[in-house]
Amino acid sequence: MINGYLGGEKIGIMEDKQIADILAKKYHIAFEYSRAGSLDMVTAEQSGRDYLFPSSRTALEYYKEQHGEPVSDEIIFNTPIVLYSHKAVAEALMTDNTITLSEGVYYADMKKLTDKITSGVTWAEAGLPELYGNVSVDTTDPVRSNSGNMFAALLANVLCGGKTADEESLKEIMPQLKAIFADLGYMETSSSDLFNHGFRTSGCDISSEDGVTVTGIAPELNAVINMPDYKVMKIIMEELEE
Repeated sequence: MINGYLGGEKIGIMEDKQIADILAKKYHIAFEYSRAGSLDMVTAEQSGRDYLFPSSRTALEYYKEQHGEPVSDEIIFNTPIVLYSHKAVAEALMTDNTITLSEGVYYADMKKLTDKITSGVTWAEAGLPELYGNVSVDTTDPVRSNSGNMFAALLANVLCGGKTADEESLKEIMPQLKAIFADLGYMETSSSDLFNHGFRTSGCDISSEDGVTVTGIAPELNAVINMPDYKVMKIIMEELEE
């Protein structure tokens, strides 16, 4: 039996009976876990823990800073971060090509979306009077969760003109970056909580929800495995050119 920390978005997958059977029969492994955000698990109590299963190499580097080299580490699965929303939101944002549709996939122009956020454009001005407040993207806490941390890095690159943010450029754009997250108020610490909230309310009136949400894709993979009838429209993020 091994015991460790597991990111919330992976719990449904790791508790899947077929996966548990493979681990037990092929690798003779049974495991217990405590749920923790990818960055939170690094600073959590480590005694009695055999593993950490975070969501990014950033968490690994953070671990090395805090505790030194791990016994071993491996990247076993790479997935993108994605935007989730109602079709009505995507269609409203298509009027000025903030969102475009190609071969059945919605793509976000992150510069245009970020400009709307930093300029204080309201949802009503974006063509969605049903939504309250300014255009925003709901995400997890970037200090505690990998999804939020990755989205913060993406926003930083956009604010730096599409170039990779470095120590010097961060000094200039940090006030804008902090303001974007401060305007969100309370942020979840787990992508799974954020995704499940959106899933539970996906059939509700659009006015009761956030306009756009960003998480890793792992919660959706969990939904595919454990909730085969779910229907959530996803917007794949545009990959920024370096």
